[in-house]
Amino acid sequence: MDAARIIAEISIPRRKVKPNFTTYHVVKALMIINKGHIGRPKLREELRLGDASTRTLLKRLREAELIRSFRPTGTELTEKGREVLKEILDNLVMLGEVVHGNICSNCVTSAVVLRNAANLLRRLEVIKIRDLVVKQGAEGALILLVGPGGRILMPIQDREVPFTDPLVLDIREKVSLREGDVILVAMCSPHDESCTEHVVNAAIAVLEQG
Repeated sequence: MDAARIIAEISIPRRKVKPNFTTYHVVKALMIINKGHIGRPKLREELRLGDASTRTLLKRLREAELIRSFRPTGTELTEKGREVLKEILDNLVMLGEVVHGNICSNCVTSAVVLRNAANLLRRLEVIKIRDLVVKQGAEGALILLVGPGGRILMPIQDREVPFTDPLVLDIREKVSLREGDVILVAMCSPHDESCTEHVVNAAIAVLEQG
């Protein structure tokens, strides 16, 4: 199952109208619904979306056969929905905001880990993945690779150099890293409240291309 493609298709424009939700909201909705039955008002509140956008998102999730709704208890994941969510979470770890160390000043940084994505990184190339993060709305991006012995490396052209910024310590506290993992870090304006959304959207786009 190509979970990233399924997630991406839910958030694409239809009839030339772009929805107010992104792949980030699709994944978050599946995660929230997976915790138990939930009604639309509560889901809307947790996703920070408008009522119309939440209705559209739920409609598309039903059309993709990822959820089913019951009155009055709310919405739950289907078997397909659970499989899609599991595949995404097996490949993508959302870390949220992280300490940015010395990589930028007057900014906020958010990160995700793509599990066992070293080959994907080499095939797509660092600059293309970095551009994906910026295209999603970040001001800049940093791409890191977990090498042998758990060393954090920064790919530069045809080589990989050790990366020891304090950012690494914060990431290690949030997740157990494995050799071959790829870390995407979005650098955003301090006033940007959607930094995590930007980097998650980029990560799903990377998985979709994989």
